[in-house]
Amino acid sequence: MSARFPNRRGTYPLEPAIALVLRRAFANRIWTKWRAWRFVGTSPDALRRGKHIARVSEACGVPLPDLEWATPVKHGNQIRVFGHSFLPDSVRKQYRRWCPACLGEESYHRGTWDIAALSHCVRHQLPLQAECPSCKQPTAWSLGDVSRCQCGQSLPLLNVGKVQESQLAFDKWLDAKLMQHSPAAPLQTELVPCPILDELPLQDAISIVERLGAFSINPVETFAETWSSYGPAAVMLRGYEVASAGERGIEEVLDKLFDARKERDARVRDAGGKPRRWGVQAAYGGAFALWFSGRVDAGSYASLVPVVVRHAKSRVLLKSGFEIFGISDSETSLTLTRAAKHCGISRRRLNEFLRSIGVVPPGKHQGMPLRIPVEVADEYRKRFANSVNMTEAEKLFGISDGAIIELVKAKVLPALIEGGGKLQDYAIETKEITGLLNRLEVRSLNEPSPSHVALPKAFSGKSGILELVGFVLNGQLSVRSVDQDAVGLNRLMVDRADVLQLNRDAAADEMTLQRAAERLNIKWEAVRQLVALGHLKLAGRYIDREQLISFETHFIKGSDVATMLSMHWKWASRKLAQMGIEPAIDRSQCRSVFYERSKIEALVQRSGEADTPEAERFTPREAGDRLGISSAAVLRLIQSGRIAGTEILSNWLIDADALTDFEARHLKLSEAAKLLEIGTRLIEGRLESQGIHLSIDRSECGVAFYDKQTILALAA
Repeated sequence: MSARFPNRRGTYPLEPAIALVLRRAFANRIWTKWRAWRFVGTSPDALRRGKHIARVSEACGVPLPDLEWATPVKHGNQIRVFGHSFLPDSVRKQYRRWCPACLGEESYHRGTWDIAALSHCVRHQLPLQAECPSCKQPTAWSLGDVSRCQCGQSLPLLNVGKVQESQLAFDKWLDAKLMQHSPAAPLQTELVPCPILDELPLQDAISIVERLGAFSINPVETFAETWSSYGPAAVMLRGYEVASAGERGIEEVLDKLFDARKERDARVRDAGGKPRRWGVQAAYGGAFALWFSGRVDAGSYASLVPVVVRHAKSRVLLKSGFEIFGISDSETSLTLTRAAKHCGISRRRLNEFLRSIGVVPPGKHQGMPLRIPVEVADEYRKRFANSVNMTEAEKLFGISDGAIIELVKAKVLPALIEGGGKLQDYAIETKEITGLLNRLEVRSLNEPSPSHVALPKAFSGKSGILELVGFVLNGQLSVRSVDQDAVGLNRLMVDRADVLQLNRDAAADEMTLQRAAERLNIKWEAVRQLVALGHLKLAGRYIDREQLISFETHFIKGSDVATMLSMHWKWASRKLAQMGIEPAIDRSQCRSVFYERSKIEALVQRSGEADTPEAERFTPREAGDRLGISSAAVLRLIQSGRIAGTEILSNWLIDADALTDFEARHLKLSEAAKLLEIGTRLIEGRLESQGIHLSIDRSECGVAFYDKQTILALAA
């Protein structure tokens, strides 16, 4: 439930809802963000989704139309603000910008500063700032006071030089477009006409300006390189100048692209080579042609298309049948999208297949669109001609996609592509599906039964599909009849009594996956992974008992090893790794860890032999009790070589002779003070004056020792 802010300092135009709430909370002495949002009864995410704006309007006393107009709201795949729709990257959200002069006049955030394409404040002719001059960090949203950085720097005091009037041409045009749909038109700016851009949606106009600017500044580099090198302000200004020049400006950019492409082609052309009959993409470059062709269908670029077509016809020798922005049959390579269309499959399936055979590089591709040879596409089209994806396979089988994946993973149903768990990436040959169904239907007895049940419904659980296919193919379960009206595996009808009898008549030397999991004390999925690794063999739904016993003979579970060593399993695995004993089956192969039983038993046997020697041995705790120090100090003495010890698994053992020898050579400082009748605080200084030093310093084990014979001689 929201409340009204009692102190309402100022109502400003262009202020979005999020900035308004933070500013009002600061004015009302609400110092934390979460208290501010709880007071209003909403959140920033809710406001970005267009919810609770009326609640903020009521709490802050701001007219609702003004607040809705200035607040960015998610609208499908775009963001709606100031009456225009923008791409998500075109509206800043995490960090903010500001104009020092504007903050000096009124300390509040203007929503126009969040439009990424706007680089300057039109009123003050100042570039918008994004970093604090003191801490050099991006300016984040802090509570309320937008005039100060998180480090305490006053942002209005920043001294920034003005830019020339000519550098504000695009910013003035964009600012006027943003104010077109204002409810109250608070800062209406005169709109300078630009025929090519004025009738387009604002986001499309921004896209045209930024790309025309990049291609005009440097026709050789890619758009991203030019944008990074020259900066957004210079690129947008140059693009607007080109668009303002009308068709002549567009043709100049096309001339630059054409000449740069032709010069590069002349440099790489072999001596005596024939002149090239260029197509549009070859003449202007794929970056420009593909960028345009992807937007022609939308209709927004209709004013530019005739200019490009006319220029292409005057400068480019078009091949017969070659479309302006298309690819002819005589082309030697295809883009991935056109190759997928050529093959009659989805782009994702083709891309996954090309990655699996090394035609497309692994990982996320950066840069120009990938192209593959036409001959390769023709070859793949033949291979995919008789295949279906996972969704079509579901319809043919009449079972879930998860069940089909189980069949593919178990190699019962071969697949051209295995997509690593992504359902869209699987490709299965239809002949493999029909072949499997035919093999199952051949075993039909066509004997009616009053208790018919569809084959997929006869088995439940995670391994049901593999069970039913294995039983029918191995002759353990008969298909009583075939339902002509059903599809796939749902066509096959079995007798319910046969299924129940099959469960009752399980052989004594066979075990289900669940029973095997209970015996090994692991998860059901881990047993399935052991089967896939070849350690266990699955026949139908059963695992042979002798195989299971053989597995138990050769392997031991990691938790059982930890129990034998009386240690936590994490420490046990580290200790075994230090001793050079690695798991025979690790977690990357199976959900459980297994070690070779022979190695573990040999290790435990050595430990047992070491625990029962002829000579008496002491643990660190026992040795510490005897010496009057802690077990940690004893371990440090062992590590420094003062006391000889033997490490056995998780413990150290000290021979009685080694402990006796240490007692004969060293005397603890407190015992020496008691023997010489000197205070423990004074003994070190007095003995140092006589030239007697510690034999073991405190820095070595935390306890100080003297040479015992020296102390006994002084006491005598």
